[in-house]
Amino acid sequence: MKMSFITHDDYCTFMISKRHWNSNGEVFSLLIICWLELLNNTHL
Repeated sequence: MKMSFITHDDYCTFMISKRHWNSNGEVFSLLIICWLELLNNTHL
């Protein structure tokens, strides 16, 4: 479970850094989506 959490977090960080040149709104939306997915995975 912890391994999956770290992997998901790294993936989100990679995606956010990859889209860093885009508008802040898009990066913020991506962060929220990753955060919600993280919460979902943790809850399950």
